[in-house]
Amino acid sequence: MQVSLAAPYPGTELYEQAKLNGWFSKRKDKGDILHDDGFQQSALEYPGLSKEEIFENVERFYHRYYLRPKPILRIIKTMLEDKDVCVRRLREGYEFFKSMAQRRSDLAASKATAA
Repeated sequence: MQVSLAAPYPGTELYEQAKLNGWFSKRKDKGDILHDDGFQQSALEYPGLSKEEIFENVERFYHRYYLRPKPILRIIKTMLEDKDVCVRRLREGYEFFKSMAQRRSDLAASKATAA
């Protein structure tokens, strides 16, 4: 399962809806889908739901879904069965935790800018 932030690319229906309804972030990064560090950021916010809240909830999902015992045990089992899978999963795990740390950093910076 994959969860990610909505990406309103020009020419898509979501982009047109966002323009029509004023959902693009009102901040300096208006409409930007990628943060300066290359990680995805929320370019949209809705009445009653800020881009920071959207971002926080995506992170909450990652933690609650991927860091449960059952998925972790399943991953470990496959790693023990195949060396190539082990190497790939270790790389994926590193990238996952690196991206989570970057998301937290981006969120903190976004909150500081908004204040």
